[in-house]
Amino acid sequence: MADSAPTAHWLATLRRNERRLSALWIAGVALLFVVMAFAPARVRLLRALQAGANLYDARWDRRLAAGEQLVAAGRYEDAITYLEKLDAEYPARTSRQGRDKEREHLLRLLAQSYEAGDHKNKAMLAWERLVRFDSLHYRNHFGYALAAGRLLSGWAPAEEARNGFANALLLLPTHLPSLRGYIDYYNNRSEWREVVAAHRTYLDAFLVDEVQVRVGDRTRYIAMRVDGLPHDIDLTLPASAGWSGNVEIVSPTYPLAIDSAWSTAPVHVGQLSDASPQAIDLRTVQYRAMAPSANAMVPRDSTAAVIIPMTGAQAGATRITVRLRMYKLMDAPLFAQILKCYRNLLDAAGLEQAQLRNVSFESPESADAAFDRLDWARDGMYKRGSR
Repeated sequence: MADSAPTAHWLATLRRNERRLSALWIAGVALLFVVMAFAPARVRLLRALQAGANLYDARWDRRLAAGEQLVAAGRYEDAITYLEKLDAEYPARTSRQGRDKEREHLLRLLAQSYEAGDHKNKAMLAWERLVRFDSLHYRNHFGYALAAGRLLSGWAPAEEARNGFANALLLLPTHLPSLRGYIDYYNNRSEWREVVAAHRTYLDAFLVDEVQVRVGDRTRYIAMRVDGLPHDIDLTLPASAGWSGNVEIVSPTYPLAIDSAWSTAPVHVGQLSDASPQAIDLRTVQYRAMAPSANAMVPRDSTAAVIIPMTGAQAGATRITVRLRMYKLMDAPLFAQILKCYRNLLDAAGLEQAQLRNVSFESPESADAAFDRLDWARDGMYKRGSR
């Protein structure tokens, strides 16, 4: 009864002032129409409304940034209290729009704080919420797997970690960190067939890289399969007689090897000439920001390129064909584990193919850094704390 008294008072007040409120509403609507009728006033009004909306919208960003600062400062209990309140006010349910990616980041911060504060059950529940929130985001499955490995593993790796890595690989079969965790699980159990099967699936997974090729002042983009098998790039060169210059193949991410290259001389009407392909001496090929590794070259940074000089006997050629291989990312410690499994299974043919189709970075960190240079791998993903 006590709660109904204030409600009745407000209703009575509204009834007594019904005409005044109606008049104010009509006057406000009329004023809005008048303002919208004149362009300068309309523009100023809309800009003011947009500024107000932006200011209100930035309130969420500021609060999220404050929670992020608490986590960065190591104040995990304070971060938990703050982020739980923020999560209750703006709960993450389903990923449907850009703002939801920030709610996803909030959950990731909350899971990190729970784990650092030794709240293991809450940390795993937060990661499970992340997976349900956006089950098509491979990084959520990957993060869940890492957390399960840290929090649930005992004398052996946790099965939940294996499942998280497997789900991440279903979404992105070429994700090397997930492959590393998946193989580590089975290698610790001495299940070599599973390791070999995972490696073959990784090798055969469809992956295309857009290679930038520069010929003189022209630039082309060519889609190349990244599978460790030879593929040809066929290029038309400037047709002017006696042209010489460099053919530059820019590949900032994946290791590559040139099997062979050859040029074709121009054919002129009424003139006898030998139009047969002429092999290019690969010893003249130059490499920029690339390091040798086994039978290929490994890019060191985003400026990596292969430079084929077209001088001497090749000057004036109208066409050049380059047969090259591009290799998926791999690191030396992981590949050593994989080779051991091939040997344990006495799979000589598989061992040979594995060695032909793999080129390794020196360390897991360098291989993962190469993955971070891929624009498409980050596309549409919330950058902060995504790894």
